[in-house]
Amino acid sequence: MTNERLFFALGATEAEGCTGDYDALLALKNACRTFGKPVPDNNLHLTLAFLGNVSGIQKSAIVAAVDQQGFKRLSVSAEDVGFWPKSGILRLDTSLPEALSLLSERLHNLAAECGITVETRQYRPHFTLSRKARRGQWPQPDTPLQFTFSEFGLYRSQPSPDGRGVIYTRLHHWPLY
Repeated sequence: MTNERLFFALGATEAEGCTGDYDALLALKNACRTFGKPVPDNNLHLTLAFLGNVSGIQKSAIVAAVDQQGFKRLSVSAEDVGFWPKSGILRLDTSLPEALSLLSERLHNLAAECGITVETRQYRPHFTLSRKARRGQWPQPDTPLQFTFSEFGLYRSQPSPDGRGVIYTRLHHWPLY
């Protein structure tokens, strides 16, 4: 079995357990389209923990470990469009409530316990709006966008068939209580 590129995330759609200002998020992403390559609508998410290339054994172990956990439902607000020049990411930053911080931290710890090497960078929750972006006067939301999440998922990232992007597929999901 080959390795898969995996990450935990909070999806941005109702089908993925999110309620809130999804239409406003899409409008903001579209308003930023001239600054880079917009991410596809169905790829919008808030990453919790990037796992990287994971073996089938590690994937089974992390799924089993998360199955034994319980996490709190959470809400975030998002109001600042920012830019990471090194990676060319145009993003919408979100708040970092305690429930989100604890969820991300616990998923990182569980991954490490399952033998998965995880990133050690400081967690900065955000929605990626565009890739290959450049500096500019980006639009900002008129009012903070609000999102409430009732579940999170394990996603696979794979190249799109045309080689011009990636496809994110949710493989598993868990409720937030």
